[in-house]
Amino acid sequence: MLSAKQKELLNILLRQQQKSTVEQYARQLNVSKRTVYSYLDLLEPELNQRGYTLLRSPGQGLRYSRGKPSMKKWMKKRICSPLKAGGWN
Repeated sequence: MLSAKQKELLNILLRQQQKSTVEQYARQLNVSKRTVYSYLDLLEPELNQRGYTLLRSPGQGLRYSRGKPSMKKWMKKRICSPLKAGGWN
């Protein structure tokens, strides 16, 4: 199950219009940069499976590339509802 901070990071990623740095995410979430990296490492494979790619530019920030049109709807649903046992199905 995603924690509240992980859901918040997903929500921030959905809303962002430009690249943001891990440091900016850490300040917004009131966590360490290492924690943000951990969240991204957890979320990235699941996002990739659903047609999204995290674009990481060292020193410049990151953003995601949109894939399937239904992805935004799927992510919003996951942010607002708990995960089923066994993963993101």
